[in-house]
Amino acid sequence: MNRTMELSTKSFFILDALDRYEITTQRQLSERSGISLGHVNHILKDLLQKGLVRTDDFFQSPNKKHGVYLLTPKGLDAKSRLASRFVVSKLKEYSQFKRYIVDKLTIIESKGNTNIFFVGPEIVKDFVDKTIKDFSLNLVMVGYCNQLEELESYETDSYDIALVLDDNSLDKKALAKATGFPGDKLLPLW
Repeated sequence: MNRTMELSTKSFFILDALDRYEITTQRQLSERSGISLGHVNHILKDLLQKGLVRTDDFFQSPNKKHGVYLLTPKGLDAKSRLASRFVVSKLKEYSQFKRYIVDKLTIIESKGNTNIFFVGPEIVKDFVDKTIKDFSLNLVMVGYCNQLEELESYETDSYDIALVLDDNSLDKKALAKATGFPGDKLLPLW
């Protein structure tokens, strides 16, 4: 069995941080990789044992040994393989998400709606707006706000449907009841 197949996404982030930065402590590695110190310690032991990472001592004092963590050639190869696997995995997720959004928007369009108001994170709003343009849908993003409560300050006549991605996972009826907005104007993204 190929040993890199046993490695996780977190292993990739650790190998990547070691490749890009000079790391002398596990705390630095935690900060650079975005992985908790406890996980770094566990994963680093495994990477050292597999020969993907090595340490070089460059300074020793009576109380403490200072060194640097380095990728081995085997570690660089593993990082490359993991990067490929990671990118493919994320692109598959992206493709599935995009397909879902296209399906949702197509349903909205098929019901005669054209003006969409988006409620939720700006990054998702931008993604939805780009998807509308990429697939030449007959929809227009006419407004946006972060929270459902902010929707009250917009005229309901200015949009056909408010597409909602809110922390409160409510269905259409529950959204309408909770907000007082007409149910035919609200649609949860999920």
